[in-house]
Amino acid sequence: MEECKYSFFISYSHKDKHLVDSIKEELNKAEITYWVDSKLKVGERHGFTQDIAQAINDSRFVLFVWSQSSNDSSFVSKEIAYAVEKQKNIVTYRIDENIDTTENNAIEFNVGNIHRINAYELGRYEAIKQKLIPELIAMTQSKQLPPPPIHF
Repeated sequence: MEECKYSFFISYSHKDKHLVDSIKEELNKAEITYWVDSKLKVGERHGFTQDIAQAINDSRFVLFVWSQSSNDSSFVSKEIAYAVEKQKNIVTYRIDENIDTTENNAIEFNVGNIHRINAYELGRYEAIKQKLIPELIAMTQSKQLPPPPIHF
């Protein structure tokens, strides 16, 4: 198995930053490595897209925090499309039960039946400790992974 610099690349909308901060806190406690765009320096725009692409390449998995805000983000859509192109295993942490995909159904097309954890059943924050982190720990410890989905 190829060694990666990070276990997870976290794709999310900045409108969900507080929730992602809670996820990062739990990943740190579990000693799981991750890359998130907050690691880029404020005002640093030169090479931003290259940094994102490299971070996806350097990650074993992609953790996608799916909300209405992330669904509406063209940049998040690009991150997910790139991850699919690179055949990354994507874990979808769906935090909104009802997401209107009328304007942008590309994300739903790419993650519709990929590994999904529904947070809205327990609540966004409660599900982090009870569902998400245990699943991510199990994934990072697994030697065998399901193959990424094939898209035509």
